[in-house]
Amino acid sequence: MFTAELESLREQLADLGIETEKQHKQLLDYSNLLYKWNKHFNFVSRLDIERLPRRHLLDSLSSVSLLLPGRVLDIGSGGGLPGLVLAIARPDVSFTLLDRHSRKVRFLNQCIQTLGLANVQAVEVDLQPDDPWSQQHQQHFQTILSRAVTGVQALWTMSLPLLQPGGQLVAYTSTQSSAGSQFGETATDRESEKTLRELFAFDPFAKNPQLRQLHPEKLEERVEENSGEKLGQTPSQDVHLLLRVALKELTAG
Repeated sequence: MFTAELESLREQLADLGIETEKQHKQLLDYSNLLYKWNKHFNFVSRLDIERLPRRHLLDSLSSVSLLLPGRVLDIGSGGGLPGLVLAIARPDVSFTLLDRHSRKVRFLNQCIQTLGLANVQAVEVDLQPDDPWSQQHQQHFQTILSRAVTGVQALWTMSLPLLQPGGQLVAYTSTQSSAGSQFGETATDRESEKTLRELFAFDPFAKNPQLRQLHPEKLEERVEENSGEKLGQTPSQDVHLLLRVALKELTAG
């Protein structure tokens, strides 16, 4: 169904890691599988599924350059967005797709088998701090992904025990995409940026309560020192920059 649209996106897809004919076919086969299964499981809004390539595939691939070498965890993978799509683009990276719903995991396993993806596994887990799976995977992943699953604070709480020191969290704050920008720029992004700026002015991990209040005016300086980049891009890009710096600071200790 999506042959013509994916063909029209070849140049953009190539820039995001879908370069070979094999990868292009895998992405097409995945799109058709998702469309077929979506009629029964509603992975993507039924009004939105027709816009799958531009709205969801490109958005999922937008973080491909942020992935660190090693192991990647996708929390709440659902229909495979973004983890399975990124696994097609990065066959050199090992992906674990996590979801608590057995029917979604069955779909993911069907995709893995049909597409012949050797770098992906799907796991059914209701992620909790004391569950056996989490205990067995402490500091196991270099990169953790999540797309529109939960709020930033809850996501940090779930992710930090699973991240290796120096690892990073990539949180998709929106499924909107806009031309000329790697990430969508929406009201959701602007609100997320505001929330993250407020979080940076308060350190809930400090043992001494008197030390928890930080200096928000130092935010730009801290971001540039820890990343070599500056705030003041699009709200969505600032969100991702803030998240990367936050995880670097939190895991450094």
